[in-house]
Amino acid sequence: MGSCIATIRKSKGLTQAELANRLEVTQSVVARWEQNQVQPRQKAIEKIADVLGVPSSTLVSGDYHKVAVQLSEVPDPELIDLVGQLHQLNERERDAVKVVLKAILQQVQISQMVQR
Repeated sequence: MGSCIATIRKSKGLTQAELANRLEVTQSVVARWEQNQVQPRQKAIEKIADVLGVPSSTLVSGDYHKVAVQLSEVPDPELIDLVGQLHQLNERERDAVKVVLKAILQQVQISQMVQR
């Protein structure tokens, strides 16, 4: 869980001290979580997830690590933040976002093909 917290924190552009401040804990507590020296309690996990804008299940499962690494390559903090909020959407709304993104990406691919 520690590396997942660190990866998400970094993808959000937060330092350990900034995250600690938002969680009302010390920076050393955040460091110990990230180094897997101590596991946060369930209440802390929920607060960490809320502050980082991810579901608590993501922290527990560590699924975010792969996505966060890919997001760290995106040079647009606003876009990263928007992607981080997708978990708040219901299934129908997520499907609508997928349709829009696919259409934009297809348009880009077509434009690239035409320019060749």
